[in-house]
Amino acid sequence: MDVWGSSGGLLFGMIGIVLPSTFLFGMNAATSYVSLPMKNSIVIPTYTNFDGLKTCIDSISKTTTFGETDVWIVFNGAPPEALSWAEKLPIDFHAIVCREPLGFTRAANIGMVASKGENIILLNDDTAILDWGKDNKWVRMLVEPLKDESVAVTGSTMDYWARNKPFLVFFCAAMRRAMAKEMGYLDEAFNPGAGEDADFCLKAQEKGYKILQVPEQMTKWETRFPIWHVGHKTCGDLASWDQVSERNTRLLESRYPRTDEDRIFQVNFSKGLQNYDLWT
Repeated sequence: MDVWGSSGGLLFGMIGIVLPSTFLFGMNAATSYVSLPMKNSIVIPTYTNFDGLKTCIDSISKTTTFGETDVWIVFNGAPPEALSWAEKLPIDFHAIVCREPLGFTRAANIGMVASKGENIILLNDDTAILDWGKDNKWVRMLVEPLKDESVAVTGSTMDYWARNKPFLVFFCAAMRRAMAKEMGYLDEAFNPGAGEDADFCLKAQEKGYKILQVPEQMTKWETRFPIWHVGHKTCGDLASWDQVSERNTRLLESRYPRTDEDRIFQVNFSKGLQNYDLWT
């Protein structure tokens, strides 16, 4: 990645950084910025879904208590209107501007590395946090279970790669920074996106860690977490999306082989069919 640290500052190669009321590009400007320690950092990669991003940011502003939590938006290639909008963000919001599209997986990694929170919350730009009051409830749901160091990742929505091989869908998920570093962040072999969440979770479970759906595990592909998710807006409009998805599925198959029954199980779980639990 074109992001690295030096003397507490941030250096950017092909990457610029936007701070409130200030538009900065290049290494000299960026190195003057030092991010203060933070408890939680929300990282939002964004590509072409600018309207969805604004809805997402508005929902975060209404439901999040800042001070211990900040937001990092990674513009994975950005239209001019998005950059002018980013300049006006409040002080708890930071934006990293990639001049050219780098892919969702890489953009997420850039945001994870650049942010400073002890906990990292990954959030898609096609989501909105439901207004249950500005008391950080949604953040606490995600990060409090991470105090248990046996828990690698928490998230709003569970899926299954195969029988006994669950994973959390990373449109809304959280992990300790130390865990992200231990796991090597998201595997950019899946770039521009699809499958990196399954790979991260399955790899963590192979190491003996747990993953946890919050606030409770559901019996089908649904959630009681306060979130609305449009789906397929963060990078699903790529012309090559079907080919990318097929390629990444093959990559997962090579790392975590499945039987035909495993595939049927996954489809049944996603559809909420009751016979999936015969194989758990």
